[in-house]
Amino acid sequence: MTLAPNTKIGTKVTVEGKGPQVPGAHAGNIVITVNPLEHPEFK
Repeated sequence: MTLAPNTKIGTKVTVEGKGPQVPGAHAGNIVITVNPLEHPEFK
């Protein structure tokens, strides 16, 4: 997954149909909340 460099903290990204699958049902969605971590070399 690629996000734009200016994606704001707390932005929620939904990936449809890639969540847990249960027999006889559609796959759920995955919701990702952007929360970047500080990297020691790239500040």
